[in-house]
Amino acid sequence: MGLDNYFKRTVLSPDTIIFPEDLHLCGGMFSGNGSDARFRGKVYVQFFQQNLDTNLYSVSNRDEVAQIAEKLSALVQAHPDQAWNGNAQCWQQDAPSEDLGYYGVTAREVRDLASLFQSAAEQELQLVASY
Repeated sequence: MGLDNYFKRTVLSPDTIIFPEDLHLCGGMFSGNGSDARFRGKVYVQFFQQNLDTNLYSVSNRDEVAQIAEKLSALVQAHPDQAWNGNAQCWQQDAPSEDLGYYGVTAREVRDLASLFQSAAEQELQLVASY
């Protein structure tokens, strides 16, 4: 099936979990577009490994989620309006997904990932892998 990731409450999380509604991440059969705390991890695994030194196949505790959020925020600032080309493993001018190579990540997706992880960090959530 592949990798799906979702955020899970911890003992420090609030009773009600809220995520940004206007996220456009890749979803799958068992994962959503980010607004429901789930996304298709398989599509982003190479991006996370190459740019964040993060393995989406393992569980990330709430402290690691906060670190990932900080790293994503720094990437958004360092590469505004740039996409990550999965084949060339480099940053380039933003382009449609199909022009970015296998599992390329658009600038919008990078911003949405940053927003999703920031929200998860603020709510003290952990990231879980399902594969």
